[in-house]
Amino acid sequence: MYTFEDLLEITKRLRAKDGCPWDRVQTHESLRGCMIEEAYEVVEAIDCKDDENLKEELGDVLLQVTMHSEIASEEQRFSIEDVINDISEKLIRRHPHVFGTTEVNSVDGVLKNWEEIKQTEKKEATPWDGLKRIPLSLPACLRAQKIQKKSEKAGYSFGELQEIKGKLSEMLSEEKMTEEQMGEFLFLTVLMAKKNGFDGENLLAEYNKDIIRKILEENGQYDGNY
Repeated sequence: MYTFEDLLEITKRLRAKDGCPWDRVQTHESLRGCMIEEAYEVVEAIDCKDDENLKEELGDVLLQVTMHSEIASEEQRFSIEDVINDISEKLIRRHPHVFGTTEVNSVDGVLKNWEEIKQTEKKEATPWDGLKRIPLSLPACLRAQKIQKKSEKAGYSFGELQEIKGKLSEMLSEEKMTEEQMGEFLFLTVLMAKKNGFDGENLLAEYNKDIIRKILEENGQYDGNY
């Protein structure tokens, strides 16, 4: 059976002068889309509870990790060893209740510690700094959730559930919404899901599957596999 070290050697061989013409010319930027695609395919395998496909897709993500690390190593920026070292150090730092003497008795306590340690690591002087660090590349719904969570942590209030419902009802009564109003409407809808204890990203993902299944069924195209 092949090992992680074998995979590293295979990656090096693909990038070598006499390796694969396609792999040799790849850069961090050219592989950006591949990383996103492979991550989504992992999620798809998880949603489908398909272990065989999950195993394959996790391998594809792992290849992305080794490829990016090899590219960086060639440019003398960092190596796969640096990647492994950094994540190992981070896990130990952020789990003082496992690797240190801190006592934590609940999941909430673990998450609180994690955020406090992360804030120190990122040199975030205030909770507002965390809001500035939310990646622009996140899917819009997921980014909205992050904005809401970070803002509320910093002390900002978007209003209580009834206020949000009222605002949404008011906007729906408009004869026609502007582009900005529609954006606000979508943001508040995600917030309302959060206030009700739901994950907006997961809710929409599940509904997307349901509506496709419904459309296929209504048109006699559903074969039971979607």
